[in-house]
Amino acid sequence: GARVFVVDALDKVEAASGRMIPQRDETYRSANHLWSAGERKVRLFAGRNEFIAFQFILEGKIEGLRASLVFEGQPEETRQAVRAKLSRARHVGAAGMMLPDPLLPHTGAIALPARDEAIPGQRFASFLAEVYVPHGAPAGSHAGRLVLEHGDEHLEIEIDLRVWNFTLPDYLSFIPQMNAYSLPDLPAERDYYRLAHEHRVCLNRLAYNWAGHVRKGFVPETSGGTVDWSAYDARFGPLFDGSLFADLPRGNVPVEAFYLPINENWPVAIETGFRGGYWAEQALTDEYRRNFIRSCRSFAEHFAARGWHETFFEFYLNGKVFFKERGWEVCSSPWVFDEPVNTQDFWALRWYGSAFHEGVFPITSATPLRFVFRADISRPQWQRDILAGVLDINVVSGAFHQYQRVVMDRKLAHGEVLYHYGSSNPVDRSNVQPAAWCIDAWTRGADGVLPWQTIGNDASWTTGDALSLFYPGKPAGIDGPVPSIRLKSYTRGQQDVEYLTLLAQATGHSRWTVAAAARQALRLEGTFEKKTESDAGLVDFGKLDPADLWALRLRLGAMLDQLAPAPKRRLIELRTPARDMSALPPMSTP
Repeated sequence: GARVFVVDALDKVEAASGRMIPQRDETYRSANHLWSAGERKVRLFAGRNEFIAFQFILEGKIEGLRASLVFEGQPEETRQAVRAKLSRARHVGAAGMMLPDPLLPHTGAIALPARDEAIPGQRFASFLAEVYVPHGAPAGSHAGRLVLEHGDEHLEIEIDLRVWNFTLPDYLSFIPQMNAYSLPDLPAERDYYRLAHEHRVCLNRLAYNWAGHVRKGFVPETSGGTVDWSAYDARFGPLFDGSLFADLPRGNVPVEAFYLPINENWPVAIETGFRGGYWAEQALTDEYRRNFIRSCRSFAEHFAARGWHETFFEFYLNGKVFFKERGWEVCSSPWVFDEPVNTQDFWALRWYGSAFHEGVFPITSATPLRFVFRADISRPQWQRDILAGVLDINVVSGAFHQYQRVVMDRKLAHGEVLYHYGSSNPVDRSNVQPAAWCIDAWTRGADGVLPWQTIGNDASWTTGDALSLFYPGKPAGIDGPVPSIRLKSYTRGQQDVEYLTLLAQATGHSRWTVAAAARQALRLEGTFEKKTESDAGLVDFGKLDPADLWALRLRLGAMLDQLAPAPKRRLIELRTPARDMSALPPMSTP
Protein backbone atom coordinates (compact mmCIF):
# COMPACT_ATOMS: atom_id res chain seq x y z
CA GLY A 1 0.00 0.00 0.00
CA ALA A 2 2.98 2.36 -0.10
CA ARG A 3 5.76 3.42 -2.44
CA VAL A 4 9.36 3.69 -1.25
CA PHE A 5 12.12 5.83 -2.72
CA VAL A 6 15.51 7.18 -1.58
CA VAL A 7 16.79 10.76 -1.70
CA ASP A 8 19.74 12.74 -0.39
CA ALA A 9 19.86 13.59 3.32
CA LEU A 10 19.67 17.28 2.36
CA ASP A 11 16.61 16.92 0.14
CA LYS A 12 13.24 17.94 1.56
CA VAL A 13 9.84 16.34 0.78
CA GLU A 14 6.60 18.15 1.69
CA ALA A 15 4.19 15.94 3.68
CA ALA A 16 1.01 16.41 1.61
CA SER A 17 2.05 17.27 -1.95
CA GLY A 18 5.41 15.51 -2.18
CA ARG A 19 6.94 18.70 -3.53
CA MET A 20 10.72 18.57 -3.14
CA ILE A 21 13.18 21.28 -2.13
CA PRO A 22 15.21 21.67 -4.29
CA GLN A 23 12.70 20.89 -7.02
CA ARG A 24 13.00 17.45 -8.68
CA ASP A 25 11.30 15.72 -11.56
CA GLU A 26 9.65 12.32 -11.20
CA THR A 27 12.71 10.41 -12.45
CA TYR A 28 14.72 11.50 -9.38
CA ARG A 29 12.64 9.12 -7.27
CA SER A 30 13.70 6.18 -9.42
CA ALA A 31 17.38 6.96 -9.83
CA ASN A 32 19.73 9.58 -8.41
CA HIS A 33 23.30 9.96 -7.18
CA LEU A 34 22.61 7.59 -4.25
CA TRP A 35 19.92 5.27 -5.42
CA SER A 36 18.78 2.86 -8.10
CA ALA A 37 15.19 1.66 -7.72
CA GLY A 38 15.78 -0.91 -10.48
CA GLU A 39 18.61 -2.51 -8.51
CA ARG A 40 17.01 -1.76 -5.12
CA LYS A 41 20.40 -0.46 -4.03
CA VAL A 42 21.84 2.55 -2.20
CA ARG A 43 25.53 3.34 -2.72
CA LEU A 44 27.40 5.15 0.05
CA PHE A 45 31.01 6.24 0.46
CA ALA A 46 32.70 7.44 3.64
CA GLY A 47 36.00 7.78 5.41
CA ARG A 48 36.57 6.44 8.89
CA ASN A 49 35.23 8.53 11.79
CA GLU A 50 32.58 9.94 9.44
CA PHE A 51 28.79 10.09 9.41
CA ILE A 52 27.00 9.48 6.14
CA ALA A 53 23.24 9.46 5.62
CA PHE A 54 20.34 9.18 3.21
CA GLN A 55 16.58 9.56 3.45
CA PHE A 56 14.01 6.97 2.52
CA ILE A 57 10.55 8.31 1.80
CA LEU A 58 7.24 6.49 2.18
CA GLU A 59 4.30 7.53 0.01
CA GLY A 60 0.73 6.33 0.45
CA LYS A 61 -1.19 4.91 3.40
CA ILE A 62 0.01 2.14 5.63
CA GLU A 63 -0.30 0.91 9.20
CA GLY A 64 2.08 -1.22 11.27
CA LEU A 65 5.14 -1.03 9.01
CA ARG A 66 8.43 -2.15 10.60
CA ALA A 67 11.82 -0.82 9.47
CA SER A 68 15.40 -1.82 10.30
CA LEU A 69 18.85 -0.95 9.03
CA VAL A 70 21.64 -3.46 9.66
CA PHE A 71 25.18 -4.17 8.50
CA GLU A 72 25.91 -7.86 8.70
CA GLY A 73 29.19 -9.71 9.05
CA GLN A 74 30.63 -6.93 11.20
CA PRO A 75 33.39 -7.61 13.72
CA GLU A 76 32.13 -7.83 17.29
CA GLU A 77 34.57 -5.19 18.49
CA THR A 78 32.64 -1.91 18.70
CA ARG A 79 35.43 0.30 17.37
CA GLN A 80 35.49 -1.69 14.11
CA ALA A 81 31.78 -2.25 13.52
CA VAL A 82 29.83 0.08 11.25
CA ARG A 83 26.90 1.53 13.22
CA ALA A 84 23.52 2.44 11.81
CA LYS A 85 20.38 4.09 13.13
CA LEU A 86 17.03 5.28 11.83
CA SER A 87 15.22 8.51 12.68
CA ARG A 88 11.76 9.73 11.74
CA ALA A 89 11.28 13.33 10.69
CA ARG A 90 8.52 15.37 12.26
CA HIS A 91 6.98 18.15 10.18
CA VAL A 92 6.66 21.86 10.95
CA GLY A 93 4.64 24.52 9.18
CA ALA A 94 6.51 26.93 6.91
CA ALA A 95 5.36 29.00 3.94
CA GLY A 96 2.06 27.11 3.76
CA MET A 97 3.76 23.69 3.71
CA MET A 98 4.45 20.93 6.24
CA LEU A 99 8.16 20.21 5.97
CA PRO A 100 10.46 17.76 7.77
CA ASP A 101 13.00 19.15 10.23
CA PRO A 102 13.17 17.72 13.80
CA LEU A 103 14.36 14.10 13.94
CA LEU A 104 12.94 11.61 16.44
CA PRO A 105 14.51 8.23 17.20
CA HIS A 106 12.68 5.55 15.22
CA THR A 107 10.85 3.20 17.57
CA GLY A 108 7.94 0.86 17.05
CA ALA A 109 5.79 0.49 13.98
CA ILE A 110 5.26 3.15 11.31
CA ALA A 111 1.86 4.58 10.42
CA LEU A 112 1.26 6.80 7.42
CA PRO A 113 -0.41 9.26 7.92
CA ALA A 114 1.49 9.71 11.16
CA ARG A 115 -0.70 9.35 14.23
CA ASP A 116 1.08 12.02 16.28
CA GLU A 117 1.01 14.78 13.65
CA ALA A 118 -2.51 14.86 12.12
CA ILE A 119 -1.36 16.60 8.94
CA PRO A 120 -4.30 17.17 6.56
CA GLY A 121 -3.78 15.15 3.39
CA GLN A 122 -0.46 13.64 4.46
CA ARG A 123 0.84 11.18 1.87
CA PHE A 124 4.60 11.36 2.47
CA ALA A 125 6.83 10.61 5.45
CA SER A 126 10.61 11.10 5.68
CA PHE A 127 13.07 8.88 7.50
CA LEU A 128 16.80 9.44 7.94
CA ALA A 129 19.10 6.44 7.72
CA GLU A 130 22.44 7.37 9.26
CA VAL A 131 25.64 5.38 9.25
CA TYR A 132 28.75 6.00 11.34
CA VAL A 133 32.07 4.47 10.28
CA PRO A 134 34.29 4.06 13.36
CA HIS A 135 38.03 4.63 13.56
CA GLY A 136 38.88 0.94 13.33
CA ALA A 137 36.63 -0.05 10.43
CA PRO A 138 38.58 -1.78 7.66
CA ALA A 139 38.70 -0.04 4.30
CA GLY A 140 36.72 -1.64 1.50
CA SER A 141 33.14 -2.78 0.94
CA HIS A 142 30.60 -3.23 3.71
CA ALA A 143 27.16 -4.68 2.97
CA GLY A 144 24.03 -3.51 4.74
CA ARG A 145 20.28 -3.89 4.34
CA LEU A 146 17.33 -1.58 4.83
CA VAL A 147 14.44 -3.92 5.54
CA LEU A 148 10.77 -2.88 5.49
CA GLU A 149 8.17 -5.39 6.66
CA HIS A 150 4.37 -5.24 6.70
CA GLY A 151 2.52 -8.41 7.60
CA ASP A 152 3.78 -11.02 5.15
CA GLU A 153 5.20 -8.38 2.79
CA HIS A 154 8.94 -7.82 2.80
CA LEU A 155 11.04 -5.23 0.99
CA GLU A 156 14.82 -5.33 1.17
CA ILE A 157 17.06 -2.54 -0.12
CA GLU A 158 20.77 -3.27 -0.41
CA ILE A 159 23.24 -0.78 1.11
CA ASP A 160 26.64 -0.85 -0.59
CA LEU A 161 29.02 1.08 1.66
CA ARG A 162 32.57 1.72 0.49
CA VAL A 163 34.88 2.74 3.36
CA TRP A 164 37.81 4.79 2.13
CA ASN A 165 41.32 4.39 3.51
CA PHE A 166 41.59 7.57 5.58
CA THR A 167 40.24 8.84 8.90
CA LEU A 168 38.72 12.19 9.76
CA PRO A 169 40.37 13.85 12.77
CA ASP A 170 38.74 13.92 16.21
CA TYR A 171 39.94 17.51 16.73
CA LEU A 172 38.08 19.85 14.41
CA SER A 173 40.13 21.88 11.96
CA PHE A 174 37.03 23.94 11.16
CA ILE A 175 34.47 24.83 13.85
CA PRO A 176 30.75 25.37 13.30
CA GLN A 177 30.10 27.20 16.57
CA MET A 178 26.49 26.98 17.69
CA ASN A 179 25.78 30.20 19.57
CA ALA A 180 23.15 30.04 22.33
CA TYR A 181 21.70 32.28 25.02
CA SER A 182 19.85 29.76 27.17
CA LEU A 183 19.76 26.04 27.91
CA PRO A 184 17.84 23.87 30.37
CA ASP A 185 19.35 23.38 33.80
CA LEU A 186 21.44 20.36 34.74
CA PRO A 187 21.34 17.51 33.92
CA ALA A 188 19.57 18.28 30.60
CA GLU A 189 22.17 20.97 29.85
CA ARG A 190 24.79 18.29 29.27
CA ASP A 191 22.63 16.48 26.72
CA TYR A 192 22.80 19.56 24.48
CA TYR A 193 26.60 19.67 24.68
CA ARG A 194 26.80 15.94 23.95
CA LEU A 195 24.46 16.22 20.96
CA ALA A 196 26.59 19.04 19.53
CA HIS A 197 29.82 17.11 20.09
CA GLU A 198 28.41 14.06 18.33
CA HIS A 199 27.50 16.23 15.33
CA ARG A 200 31.02 17.71 15.05
CA VAL A 201 29.88 21.20 16.07
CA CYS A 202 30.58 23.26 19.20
CA LEU A 203 27.73 24.56 21.37
CA ASN A 204 28.60 27.81 23.15
CA ARG A 205 26.19 29.47 25.58
CA LEU A 206 26.58 33.07 26.75
CA ALA A 207 26.80 33.22 30.54
CA TYR A 208 25.30 36.67 31.18
CA ASN A 209 22.55 39.04 30.03
CA TRP A 210 22.58 42.62 28.69
CA ALA A 211 22.61 43.97 32.26
CA GLY A 212 25.88 42.13 32.85
CA HIS A 213 24.26 39.79 35.38
CA VAL A 214 25.89 36.38 35.28
CA ARG A 215 23.59 33.38 35.47
CA LYS A 216 23.67 31.30 38.63
CA GLY A 217 26.27 28.56 38.56
CA PHE A 218 28.45 30.17 35.87
CA VAL A 219 30.91 31.67 38.35
CA PRO A 220 32.66 30.31 41.44
CA GLU A 221 30.98 30.77 44.79
CA THR A 222 32.42 33.34 47.19
CA SER A 223 32.00 33.67 50.93
CA GLY A 224 33.89 35.94 53.29
CA GLY A 225 36.54 36.69 50.69
CA THR A 226 37.10 32.98 49.96
CA VAL A 227 36.53 31.66 46.43
CA ASP A 228 35.13 28.13 46.09
CA TRP A 229 35.52 26.66 42.61
CA SER A 230 34.23 23.17 43.44
CA ALA A 231 30.65 23.56 42.11
CA TYR A 232 31.84 25.38 38.98
CA ASP A 233 34.48 22.73 38.28
CA ALA A 234 31.99 19.92 38.79
CA ARG A 235 29.57 21.51 36.33
CA PHE A 236 31.93 22.57 33.56
CA GLY A 237 35.10 20.57 34.13
CA PRO A 238 33.79 17.57 32.12
CA LEU A 239 33.38 19.90 29.12
CA PHE A 240 36.91 21.24 29.47
CA ASP A 241 38.71 17.91 29.98
CA GLY A 242 36.47 16.03 27.53
CA SER A 243 35.32 13.39 30.00
CA LEU A 244 31.66 14.22 29.24
CA PHE A 245 32.21 12.97 25.68
CA ALA A 246 34.39 9.91 26.30
CA ASP A 247 31.80 7.47 24.90
CA LEU A 248 31.00 9.55 21.78
CA PRO A 249 32.60 9.10 18.33
CA ARG A 250 35.30 11.76 18.83
CA GLY A 251 36.10 10.57 22.34
CA ASN A 252 37.26 12.87 25.13
CA VAL A 253 37.92 15.92 22.95
CA PRO A 254 37.01 19.04 24.99
CA VAL A 255 34.61 21.69 23.71
CA GLU A 256 36.37 23.91 21.21
CA ALA A 257 35.07 27.24 22.58
CA PHE A 258 33.44 28.45 25.80
CA TYR A 259 32.27 31.90 26.89
CA LEU A 260 33.87 33.30 30.02
CA PRO A 261 31.40 35.06 32.36
CA ILE A 262 33.62 38.17 32.49
CA ASN A 263 31.96 41.32 31.19
CA GLU A 264 31.90 45.09 31.85
CA ASN A 265 29.68 44.56 34.92
CA TRP A 266 31.21 41.38 36.39
CA PRO A 267 33.23 40.66 38.44
CA VAL A 268 33.70 44.44 38.74
CA ALA A 269 30.47 46.47 38.72
CA ILE A 270 30.52 49.13 36.00
CA GLU A 271 28.86 51.72 38.29
CA THR A 272 31.91 51.60 40.58
CA GLY A 273 34.25 52.66 37.81
CA PHE A 274 32.33 54.72 35.26
CA ARG A 275 32.74 58.46 35.72
CA GLY A 276 31.20 59.62 32.43
CA GLY A 277 32.44 60.24 28.92
CA TYR A 278 32.66 58.36 25.67
CA TRP A 279 36.41 57.65 25.45
CA ALA A 280 37.10 54.58 27.57
CA GLU A 281 40.35 55.64 29.26
CA GLN A 282 38.71 58.89 30.36
CA ALA A 283 35.38 57.31 31.32
CA LEU A 284 36.72 54.42 33.42
CA THR A 285 38.76 54.81 36.58
CA ASP A 286 42.21 53.39 37.17
CA GLU A 287 40.89 51.44 40.16
CA TYR A 288 38.20 49.79 38.02
CA ARG A 289 40.89 48.74 35.54
CA ARG A 290 43.16 47.33 38.26
CA ASN A 291 40.31 45.29 39.75
CA PHE A 292 39.27 44.07 36.30
CA ILE A 293 42.84 42.97 35.50
CA ARG A 294 43.12 41.20 38.85
CA SER A 295 39.87 39.31 38.27
CA CYS A 296 40.87 38.16 34.79
CA ARG A 297 44.17 36.87 36.17
CA SER A 298 42.44 34.87 38.91
CA PHE A 299 40.33 33.05 36.30
CA ALA A 300 43.38 32.31 34.18
CA GLU A 301 45.33 31.01 37.17
CA HIS A 302 42.58 28.57 38.11
CA PHE A 303 41.99 27.28 34.58
CA ALA A 304 45.72 26.83 34.01
CA ALA A 305 46.07 24.95 37.30
CA ARG A 306 43.31 22.57 36.22
CA GLY A 307 45.12 21.87 32.94
CA TRP A 308 42.27 23.02 30.70
CA HIS A 309 44.45 23.88 27.73
CA GLU A 310 42.50 22.84 24.62
CA THR A 311 39.44 25.11 24.74
CA PHE A 312 39.28 28.70 23.51
CA PHE A 313 37.97 30.49 26.62
CA GLU A 314 36.41 33.59 25.11
CA PHE A 315 36.18 36.98 26.80
CA TYR A 316 33.36 38.56 24.84
CA LEU A 317 31.29 41.71 25.39
CA ASN A 318 27.68 41.47 24.18
CA GLY A 319 26.08 44.75 25.34
CA LYS A 320 24.83 47.67 23.29
CA VAL A 321 24.25 51.03 24.93
CA PHE A 322 21.12 51.70 22.89
CA PHE A 323 19.40 48.82 24.70
CA LYS A 324 19.01 51.38 27.52
CA GLU A 325 16.12 52.75 25.48
CA ARG A 326 14.12 49.80 26.84
CA GLY A 327 14.92 50.87 30.40
CA TRP A 328 18.10 52.12 32.02
CA GLU A 329 18.48 48.93 34.05
CA VAL A 330 18.23 46.67 30.96
CA CYS A 331 21.80 47.26 29.81
CA SER A 332 25.04 47.89 31.70
CA SER A 333 27.14 48.73 28.65
CA PRO A 334 28.11 52.40 28.04
CA TRP A 335 29.16 51.50 24.47
CA VAL A 336 28.09 49.37 21.52
CA PHE A 337 30.28 46.34 22.17
CA ASP A 338 28.48 43.79 20.01
CA GLU A 339 28.69 44.89 16.36
CA PRO A 340 30.41 48.21 17.21
CA VAL A 341 29.40 51.28 15.22
CA ASN A 342 31.38 54.35 16.28
CA THR A 343 35.10 54.85 16.71
CA GLN A 344 34.54 55.18 20.46
CA ASP A 345 32.90 51.72 20.50
CA PHE A 346 35.91 50.09 18.85
CA TRP A 347 38.13 52.10 21.20
CA ALA A 348 36.27 50.79 24.26
CA LEU A 349 36.68 47.24 22.98
CA ARG A 350 40.40 47.88 22.69
CA TRP A 351 40.46 49.20 26.27
CA TYR A 352 38.80 46.06 27.63
CA GLY A 353 40.76 43.70 25.40
CA SER A 354 44.10 45.17 26.43
CA ALA A 355 43.10 45.08 30.12
CA PHE A 356 42.07 41.43 29.73
CA HIS A 357 45.38 40.50 28.12
CA GLU A 358 47.33 42.47 30.70
CA GLY A 359 45.63 40.33 33.33
CA VAL A 360 46.09 36.92 31.73
CA PHE A 361 49.47 37.43 29.98
CA PRO A 362 51.59 36.15 32.91
CA ILE A 363 49.62 32.88 32.66
CA THR A 364 49.18 32.52 28.89
CA SER A 365 52.85 33.28 28.29
CA ALA A 366 53.93 30.48 30.65
CA THR A 367 51.29 27.80 29.90
CA PRO A 368 49.28 26.52 26.89
CA LEU A 369 46.13 28.17 28.30
CA ARG A 370 43.93 29.62 25.52
CA PHE A 371 42.31 32.70 27.11
CA VAL A 372 41.26 34.86 24.16
CA PHE A 373 39.55 38.17 23.44
CA ARG A 374 36.68 37.88 20.96
CA ALA A 375 34.60 40.55 19.22
CA ASP A 376 31.67 40.26 16.80
CA ILE A 377 32.16 42.79 14.00
CA SER A 378 29.52 43.72 11.43
CA ARG A 379 31.35 46.78 10.08
CA PRO A 380 34.96 45.75 9.43
CA GLN A 381 35.30 48.72 7.07
CA TRP A 382 35.04 51.08 10.09
CA GLN A 383 37.41 49.13 12.35
CA ARG A 384 40.67 50.65 11.04
CA ASP A 385 43.60 49.36 13.13
CA ILE A 386 42.00 50.01 16.52
CA LEU A 387 41.90 46.32 17.53
CA ALA A 388 45.28 45.44 16.02
CA GLY A 389 47.36 43.30 18.33
CA VAL A 390 44.50 42.95 20.84
CA LEU A 391 41.81 40.90 19.11
CA ASP A 392 42.18 37.10 19.03
CA ILE A 393 38.85 35.78 17.75
CA ASN A 394 37.36 37.89 14.97
CA VAL A 395 33.72 36.99 14.29
CA VAL A 396 32.65 38.86 11.14
CA SER A 397 29.18 39.22 9.65
CA GLY A 398 28.18 38.87 6.01
CA ALA A 399 30.32 41.95 5.39
CA PHE A 400 33.13 39.37 5.19
CA HIS A 401 32.06 38.77 1.59
CA GLN A 402 32.37 42.44 0.66
CA TYR A 403 35.50 43.16 2.74
CA GLN A 404 37.20 39.78 2.53
CA ARG A 405 40.59 41.24 1.66
CA VAL A 406 40.78 43.68 4.57
CA VAL A 407 39.50 41.04 7.02
CA MET A 408 42.03 38.47 5.79
CA ASP A 409 44.85 41.02 5.90
CA ARG A 410 44.10 41.56 9.59
CA LYS A 411 43.87 37.82 10.25
CA LEU A 412 47.27 37.18 8.68
CA ALA A 413 48.95 40.24 10.16
CA HIS A 414 47.77 39.65 13.75
CA GLY A 415 47.32 35.88 13.98
CA GLU A 416 43.56 35.98 14.53
CA VAL A 417 41.11 33.09 14.39
CA LEU A 418 38.27 34.04 12.04
CA TYR A 419 34.59 33.07 12.08
CA HIS A 420 31.88 34.08 9.63
CA TYR A 421 28.58 34.64 11.45
CA GLY A 422 25.04 34.74 10.13
CA SER A 423 21.82 32.73 10.07
CA SER A 424 20.82 29.22 9.08
CA ASN A 425 18.36 28.59 6.27
CA PRO A 426 14.64 28.88 7.05
CA VAL A 427 12.78 25.59 7.12
CA ASP A 428 11.14 26.30 3.75
CA ARG A 429 14.48 26.72 1.94
CA SER A 430 17.10 24.24 0.82
CA ASN A 431 19.02 22.37 3.50
CA VAL A 432 22.16 22.60 1.38
CA GLN A 433 22.79 26.05 2.90
CA PRO A 434 24.60 25.06 6.16
CA ALA A 435 26.91 22.59 4.40
CA ALA A 436 27.67 25.01 1.56
CA TRP A 437 28.22 27.84 4.06
CA CYS A 438 30.93 25.80 5.80
CA ILE A 439 32.70 25.13 2.51
CA ASP A 440 32.30 28.71 1.31
CA ALA A 441 33.69 30.14 4.57
CA TRP A 442 36.69 27.78 4.55
CA THR A 443 37.54 28.55 0.94
CA ARG A 444 37.47 32.27 1.80
CA GLY A 445 39.92 31.81 4.69
CA ALA A 446 37.66 31.44 7.75
CA ASP A 447 38.24 28.94 10.57
CA GLY A 448 34.56 28.44 11.34
CA VAL A 449 30.99 29.60 10.93
CA LEU A 450 28.69 30.86 13.67
CA PRO A 451 24.90 30.84 13.40
CA TRP A 452 23.88 33.51 15.89
CA GLN A 453 21.14 31.47 17.61
CA THR A 454 20.58 27.71 17.51
CA ILE A 455 18.21 26.65 20.32
CA GLY A 456 14.52 26.20 19.52
CA ASN A 457 11.51 26.33 21.83
CA ASP A 458 8.18 24.55 22.14
CA ALA A 459 6.62 26.69 19.39
CA SER A 460 9.38 25.60 16.97
CA TRP A 461 7.62 22.23 16.69
CA THR A 462 4.63 23.78 14.93
CA THR A 463 5.91 26.94 13.22
CA GLY A 464 9.07 26.80 11.12
CA ASP A 465 11.92 28.41 13.05
CA ALA A 466 15.22 29.14 11.32
CA LEU A 467 16.93 29.31 14.72
CA SER A 468 15.91 25.84 15.95
CA LEU A 469 18.89 23.68 15.06
CA PHE A 470 18.37 21.96 18.43
CA TYR A 471 14.73 21.23 19.36
CA PRO A 472 13.65 20.76 22.98
CA GLY A 473 12.46 17.17 23.17
CA LYS A 474 9.67 17.62 25.73
CA PRO A 475 6.88 18.51 23.23
CA ALA A 476 7.58 15.18 21.51
CA GLY A 477 7.83 13.20 24.76
CA ILE A 478 11.64 13.00 24.56
CA ASP A 479 14.03 13.71 27.41
CA GLY A 480 16.76 16.04 26.19
CA PRO A 481 17.29 17.77 22.84
CA VAL A 482 16.35 16.57 19.36
CA PRO A 483 18.52 17.35 16.31
CA SER A 484 17.19 19.02 13.20
CA ILE A 485 17.98 17.88 9.68
CA ARG A 486 19.68 21.29 9.29
CA LEU A 487 22.07 20.37 12.12
CA LYS A 488 22.98 17.29 10.07
CA SER A 489 23.80 19.68 7.21
CA TYR A 490 26.37 21.45 9.42
CA THR A 491 27.90 18.04 10.16
CA ARG A 492 28.06 17.35 6.43
CA GLY A 493 29.73 20.69 5.76
CA GLN A 494 32.23 20.28 8.60
CA GLN A 495 33.23 16.84 7.33
CA ASP A 496 33.56 18.12 3.76
CA VAL A 497 35.93 20.83 5.00
CA GLU A 498 37.97 18.12 6.72
CA TYR A 499 38.26 16.41 3.32
CA LEU A 500 39.61 19.63 1.82
CA THR A 501 42.00 20.18 4.71
CA LEU A 502 43.30 16.59 4.53
CA LEU A 503 43.84 16.94 0.78
CA ALA A 504 45.91 20.10 1.24
CA GLN A 505 47.99 18.40 3.95
CA ALA A 506 48.47 15.16 2.00
CA THR A 507 49.42 16.78 -1.32
CA GLY A 508 51.40 19.73 -0.04
CA HIS A 509 49.20 22.11 -2.00
CA SER A 510 48.31 25.36 -0.33
CA ARG A 511 44.90 25.86 1.21
CA TRP A 512 44.20 28.50 -1.44
CA THR A 513 44.94 26.11 -4.30
CA VAL A 514 42.56 23.50 -2.92
CA ALA A 515 39.99 26.19 -2.11
CA ALA A 516 40.03 27.58 -5.64
CA ALA A 517 39.55 24.11 -7.12
CA ALA A 518 36.64 23.39 -4.77
CA ARG A 519 34.91 26.68 -5.60
CA GLN A 520 35.31 26.00 -9.30
CA ALA A 521 33.97 22.45 -8.99
CA LEU A 522 30.87 23.62 -7.12
CA ARG A 523 30.48 26.89 -9.04
CA LEU A 524 30.18 28.27 -5.53
CA GLU A 525 28.73 31.77 -5.48
CA GLY A 526 27.12 32.77 -2.21
CA THR A 527 24.79 35.78 -2.07
CA PHE A 528 24.46 37.62 1.23
CA GLU A 529 20.88 38.53 2.16
CA LYS A 530 20.07 41.01 4.92
CA LYS A 531 16.51 42.20 5.69
CA THR A 532 17.31 44.93 8.22
CA GLU A 533 20.39 46.59 9.71
CA SER A 534 20.03 44.43 12.85
CA ASP A 535 19.52 41.21 10.87
CA ALA A 536 22.48 38.82 11.09
CA GLY A 537 21.92 37.93 7.45
CA LEU A 538 21.98 34.72 5.47
CA VAL A 539 24.34 33.45 2.79
CA ASP A 540 22.24 31.87 0.06
CA PHE A 541 23.73 29.53 -2.53
CA GLY A 542 21.07 29.76 -5.18
CA LYS A 543 20.70 26.59 -7.21
CA LEU A 544 23.50 24.60 -5.59
CA ASP A 545 22.24 21.03 -5.43
CA PRO A 546 22.94 18.33 -2.80
CA ALA A 547 24.11 16.19 -5.72
CA ASP A 548 26.85 18.76 -6.39
CA LEU A 549 28.18 18.38 -2.85
CA TRP A 550 28.01 14.60 -3.22
CA ALA A 551 29.99 14.70 -6.47
CA LEU A 552 32.69 16.85 -4.86
CA ARG A 553 32.92 14.40 -1.93
CA LEU A 554 33.40 11.49 -4.32
CA ARG A 555 36.23 13.25 -6.13
CA LEU A 556 37.97 14.25 -2.90
CA GLY A 557 37.40 10.88 -1.25
CA ALA A 558 38.80 8.96 -4.19
CA MET A 559 41.99 11.04 -4.09
CA LEU A 560 42.35 10.70 -0.32
CA ASP A 561 41.70 6.95 -0.56
CA GLN A 562 44.77 6.67 -2.79
CA LEU A 563 46.89 8.98 -0.64
CA ALA A 564 45.79 7.31 2.64
CA PRO A 565 46.89 10.24 4.84
CA ALA A 566 47.52 9.53 8.52
CA PRO A 567 45.08 11.30 10.85
CA LYS A 568 46.53 14.28 12.69
CA ARG A 569 45.68 15.57 16.13
CA ARG A 570 45.31 19.21 15.22
CA LEU A 571 44.03 22.22 17.13
CA ILE A 572 43.20 25.53 15.52
CA GLU A 573 45.95 27.77 16.81
CA LEU A 574 46.45 31.44 17.39
CA ARG A 575 49.64 32.54 15.75
CA THR A 576 50.16 34.83 18.75
CA PRO A 577 48.86 32.74 21.68
CA ALA A 578 49.86 35.32 24.33
CA ARG A 579 49.36 39.05 23.77
CA ASP A 580 51.92 41.25 25.51
CA MET A 581 50.26 44.63 25.88
CA SER A 582 53.53 46.27 26.86
CA ALA A 583 54.66 45.73 23.25
CA LEU A 584 51.83 47.88 21.90
CA PRO A 585 51.84 51.66 21.69
CA PRO A 586 50.10 53.22 24.69
CA MET A 587 46.42 54.07 24.28
CA SER A 588 45.55 57.72 23.87
CA THR A 589 42.38 59.37 22.69
CA PRO A 590 42.49 60.05 18.91
